Amino acid sequence: MNISSDLSLDDRRIQILVQQGYTPNLAKNVVLARSQENLPLTIWIVDNSSSMNTNDGRKLLPTDRPDDVRVKSCTRWEELKETVIYHAQMAALLRAPTKFILLNPCSEFAMQEPCPRELSIAERGSEWVEDDIEDFTENFSKVQPHGGTPLVDHLQRIFQSLQHIEGKIVLVVATDGKPTDSFGYTSPQVDRDFENALRRVQSKAFVVIRLCTNDDNVLKYYQQLDEKEEFNLEVLDDYTDEAREVHSYNPWLSYSLSLHRCREMGMSCHGMFRFLDWLDERSLSREEIVHALTVLGVAPEGSSENGVKSALFYEDEEWRSFCTLVDQQQRSSHEELQEKGVHFQGFYPWNPIHKRTTFLIDVLSLKRHGTRTALLFLASGLWAILLVAIVAMLVTLLWGKC
Repeated sequence: MNISSDLSLDDRRIQILVQQGYTPNLAKNVVLARSQENLPLTIWIVDNSSSMNTNDGRKLLPTDRPDDVRVKSCTRWEELKETVIYHAQMAALLRAPTKFILLNPCSEFAMQEPCPRELSIAERGSEWVEDDIEDFTENFSKVQPHGGTPLVDHLQRIFQSLQHIEGKIVLVVATDGKPTDSFGYTSPQVDRDFENALRRVQSKAFVVIRLCTNDDNVLKYYQQLDEKEEFNLEVLDDYTDEAREVHSYNPWLSYSLSLHRCREMGMSCHGMFRFLDWLDERSLSREEIVHALTVLGVAPEGSSENGVKSALFYEDEEWRSFCTLVDQQQRSSHEELQEKGVHFQGFYPWNPIHKRTTFLIDVLSLKRHGTRTALLFLASGLWAILLVAIVAMLVTLLWGKC
């Protein structure tokens, strides 16, 4: 990796992220958001329970060609292991204090080599980061799944440990199952204890639930938690499943792996990244789309100014013209990066829906997605459904009287 020594430390970090597939502006915003001033600590609870040996995981296998990315079946543990190693390396790159806590200790009875239950990066200071990542790599490779899913105890301990920290942290719960008691059993009481512990820890942390399972009951359990107003969670599945969900609501966006990584590391806790949490839940409004494009670095200059925004949000012709400028912006930015002699994928990522590389923004879809006429058509359709329901109810009432 050839990074000029003339660049500042943050500029070098940004350049490394760009080489990984982030757009320059997204990389800049990630470096800013993960600074210790803005995020004092990130904690990962890493589920190493025995069910993580189940073989329904998925991981990406990049090839020599950026447009040829393959998805390989693997165990849940292999999927999570790849994810955790990536975020440990990210923490080291950004000098972002991060702690990884194993759900179950390494067990002599499970024929495991001894290893610490907690591994941290950059908590002791930047000067120790190289030692931290070496220690992490050596010890994490020894971990083998065993035991239950005692999430409640961990949430309670983490809540107590956060009392001295000012501001909120990010807590990532990477798991494949419902919480269990110390004997490995689920029950309504354990569910209630988990919700209470989650409720308390949310006062000190933004919580991400990173699921590693295809079990419908587990998926439904965490999705129902996310739907409760009292919880503010980011519930994530694996990359390809999330891409399908995002595409169903916001087909104008090619859901790149870098966006998924941002969500995994809890970037949605920052105001500028809130749109990430909504991508798989609903269609973004025009205003939210313009903000997202600005964060990604593909919005034309001046599109965030109030006068320009008001025209964009209410005039279809202005919106279509804006979308054309977005296309020009991403194409010119992509060409500018390619001229540097390295294949950068920020503006032209691998698209898991089409299974090939595409531009980050599908402009034709964006024009259709954001038009007021489309919204009005949807609204008129809803009114038609409501009118039919009212007529049917009146007919039923009149028929009953007869």
